[in-house]
Amino acid sequence: MKTFTFLIAMLLTFISKGQGVIADPAISQVGVENLNSTVLNPASIAIDNSFEIKIPYYNYNILNSLPQGSCKIKIGLGSKIKLAPQFDFSTLPSSVYFNWTSDSTSGQVQVTGELKTDLPPNFSDSVILKVIGDLQGNSTITINFLVTNHNTQVILSDQNPTNNNSFLAYTIVAAGPLPVTFTGLTAVNKGCIINVDFSTEREINVNKYDIEVSKDGTYFVKEGEVNADNAVKYHYDVPITASIKAPVVFIRIKSVDKDGSFKYSPVKSVKGSCDDALAVSVYPNPARNIASIVVNAKQGYFNGKYIVRLSDMTGKLVILKDLTLANTDKFTLNTGTISSGQYIINISNQDNGESSMIQWQKY
Repeated sequence: MKTFTFLIAMLLTFISKGQGVIADPAISQVGVENLNSTVLNPASIAIDNSFEIKIPYYNYNILNSLPQGSCKIKIGLGSKIKLAPQFDFSTLPSSVYFNWTSDSTSGQVQVTGELKTDLPPNFSDSVILKVIGDLQGNSTITINFLVTNHNTQVILSDQNPTNNNSFLAYTIVAAGPLPVTFTGLTAVNKGCIINVDFSTEREINVNKYDIEVSKDGTYFVKEGEVNADNAVKYHYDVPITASIKAPVVFIRIKSVDKDGSFKYSPVKSVKGSCDDALAVSVYPNPARNIASIVVNAKQGYFNGKYIVRLSDMTGKLVILKDLTLANTDKFTLNTGTISSGQYIINISNQDNGESSMIQWQKY
């Protein structure tokens, strides 16, 4: 009889609060990033440095929402970090669903998000808190997605209560020197030399700068280096050799610290062929009893639309060709059965107006 009465009471309580629903509030691995979205090592976060805590949260149920007022997210920041000054909870995208507050009376900052509207099914987002290292030492960030069924007309049952918690151990360390900042980088083609100029700020513990070059913007090779000497501006000349010659090359600077750590500058692109790229040679020259010749670029590449004119010594046009060439250092010109004599070959680039002229003889 007592058991029956207890079951009736539980049923009436359930009915009075409304119909139940099953869904799955969840939290996954916490991450830390700097303000440029670079992942940080939580074991060595410099004190007084601002960074972000990224807390992914979910409703894994693909059918049911998390009912308004049924649960909350509680975040403990540990004893060594605090919210960054002027951090505004209203800027969080999750403020659409949660009412966020913070409290620090317990010896650490506690952040609480009360679910103020239904969280949709199959939902994922992240709470991103901007924080700052406050005290040196070890501590732990803890996160709980709690089912409270507080102030709700629908009872939430958690289909998987094992995925509601997460944590991240961290260490706040003494502030070290900030990495060097590249404030300027230019690369200018001058003849067969690329003039590279760059400037820096906060050059502390830097040993040298490596000048690196790439033909595709992905794979870089070192072409030279300059010693760090706290100069306002640095300069290095990169010769355009056969190994780096290309229509476009990419330049970057690698700062190498005394402890071996390094940082890269932004990448700059520049013409990777000599200014006299339209200086040409012809083979064979002179020629005998042949129907074609090869025109070679002495420096750089042919790349674009070209007009090729072959004229005799009186100026009479004998051959006219329109060619589209792509990153090649030579092309074949069909001379057919033209008569023996002296000729002028003129090659002009329709894209930039550059031209080159060479004398050719046929026996």
